[in-house]
Amino acid sequence: MGYTAPYPSKIPSMIIEYLNKNDTVLDPFLGSGTTCVVANSFGVNSIGIELNENYYTLCKNIIKESTNEQLNLFNF
Repeated sequence: MGYTAPYPSKIPSMIIEYLNKNDTVLDPFLGSGTTCVVANSFGVNSIGIELNENYYTLCKNIIKESTNEQLNLFNF
């Protein structure tokens, strides 16, 4: 698909754990959606941007599986 570097959830967790529940995380390079999944696990809002359609589809499914809440996904 294009991205080869693994992005462990521990990396965004180190920052997101210090945010407030009403804060929002912006991930301009969403990839597989790790940052949004971690943000959701801490109850923090997130916005992800992904240009690669294959990764958009992948991360949409991963994020959907990780949450019981409704997702707002836009495909431009």
